[in-house]
Amino acid sequence: MKKLKLNPFQSTENFHCFSIFSSLEDFRMAYFINKTFNINLKRKKLDIHENHKNAHFSHYEFLDETNFLSWKLINNKAKATLEDKSLSSSLFQGDLNMNVNVSLYEELKDIDYILLIENILSENFVTKVLNKLQEIEGLIMAQVSTKNLKNKENLIFS
Repeated sequence: MKKLKLNPFQSTENFHCFSIFSSLEDFRMAYFINKTFNINLKRKKLDIHENHKNAHFSHYEFLDETNFLSWKLINNKAKATLEDKSLSSSLFQGDLNMNVNVSLYEELKDIDYILLIENILSENFVTKVLNKLQEIEGLIMAQVSTKNLKNKENLIFS
């Protein structure tokens, strides 16, 4: 007989999204968040790949089974190589490639990282997270309301 298990990490409604502005690289950002919150964010083996942007975005995840929390750190910015065939001329044979910065979420294009925490039950915890994030040296941070995102379902990655 098959048994169904309730997975407390699959909720798409009960999450809080924090924006992080920082010039730190993704692995350093994950390290400082791990150190600050005493968690263990680990980079996922597969990056988030956006075909139409030709870019890869790193993301980290930690499942806190004790508190039923799911932590996700998503890199919102990446470099992409665009091929521009319109600029090639008879003088310069071949395609021209340009490196550009792209954002995973265009409505959040100024944000460097998104910290998504699922299953937070109290606003006190949200305040504590904000205060602790502000203690990380070199970070400017603001809470992002999920109502401002056009496709908040796209924040949930498996």
